[in-house]
Amino acid sequence: MYIGGTFTGWSLNIPMQLDGENWFAEDVQILGGGHEMKFANTNDWSGDDWGNSTGLTGTAQITTGGAPNISFTIPQTGTYDIYFNDISLAYSIGSVISTIDENDAAPLDFELSQNYPNPFNPTTTIKFIVPESVIAIPIIREKQSPEITSSSVSRRTPRNDGTNLRLIVYDILGNEIVVLVNEQKPPGNYEVEFNASSLDKVLSSGIYIYRLTAGSFSQSRKMLLLK
Repeated sequence: MYIGGTFTGWSLNIPMQLDGENWFAEDVQILGGGHEMKFANTNDWSGDDWGNSTGLTGTAQITTGGAPNISFTIPQTGTYDIYFNDISLAYSIGSVISTIDENDAAPLDFELSQNYPNPFNPTTTIKFIVPESVIAIPIIREKQSPEITSSSVSRRTPRNDGTNLRLIVYDILGNEIVVLVNEQKPPGNYEVEFNASSLDKVLSSGIYIYRLTAGSFSQSRKMLLLK
């Protein structure tokens, strides 16, 4: 995988690892701003590649040549996880796992990360951050459909006021599938496993939504179950 500000000035050449279903690169430092990405099955530009898409998540189209595969904008300089499935051509550039901070301060924002792996079958991990203080966070939207965005953040100021934190999985129609978290959480970093095969009902392949809410804060993300 190659990534850079433009296709005439590459700064990173990143090998990806295969976990059996998905190619992935973890802890990739990316500066905030616009970028282009190219997935290729060789070390040069002459092999088959995948691309022709935009945004932090989506499905690429098969193409050939040296053109960029994916164009995207990173809202905040930090360390990201990147995933690609060469069967479904689904890709995901994960949320900030750790941001560059000279003071190494404690997290100030609620943060709901993209699940990993994604697509998944049957288990995936969801990470989130509980902050220590009240803060107004930026609105980040990556448009996917009129109904829901892959990352939708409430415009209200989030407050860590000791109310219950809830992490719930829904189907694409908004029906509740399972409550993963429903309790108070002290400030810190957390991760929860979602196992689609452990539920009373059988889940079919498709897009599901997981939503983190706490007081006035609400954030949702999409994940893809592929059987």
